[in-house]
Amino acid sequence: MEIIISNIQAQRKKFAMSQRKKSHFKRIVQQRVYKFIKHKNNNQGLIGKWHFNLTLINVIKIFILFVCTSLSLHVIYVRIIYYFKYPVMTLIEVVEDQFVHIPAVVVCTDSFQVRSVKQKIIEYKNLTTTCAVDLSIAELLDKPSQFAGNLTELWKNSSSIVEFKTAVCLFISLFIF
Repeated sequence: MEIIISNIQAQRKKFAMSQRKKSHFKRIVQQRVYKFIKHKNNNQGLIGKWHFNLTLINVIKIFILFVCTSLSLHVIYVRIIYYFKYPVMTLIEVVEDQFVHIPAVVVCTDSFQVRSVKQKIIEYKNLTTTCAVDLSIAELLDKPSQFAGNLTELWKNSSSIVEFKTAVCLFISLFIF
């Protein structure tokens, strides 16, 4: 037990020796600052002002915290409402048609040559109609026409667009079958 007490006393001596004495200047400055803070003029001195400022700062901090919290809660609320308002997943079902409906006749724009041939056929056959549109394209393949028996030549002269390869096949299959 005596050993423990002697150790404690030795440590206390070391601690007391390690602390320096404060200089006279430091003591005077500390006393003046203490008196200045404790002095009671101008609304309870500097401590009263600090107390007021600290209270105001705490109120401002609490207000800012409240505003930030309320904004965060509002954003979370809007996101939750948005989540439940619109579906997260949409099912899309693709149904393919079993039958493709191809038009019975491919209508081509008549060029000047085709219209003139139609007018000649109307005059040759003495038809009652005078409109070249009423004459079908199939009648252009008959003998008095310059396109008689030549379907590709009729096709080339009936449209200004060259890339109608599938329509040509359709047109041919309609007349063959």
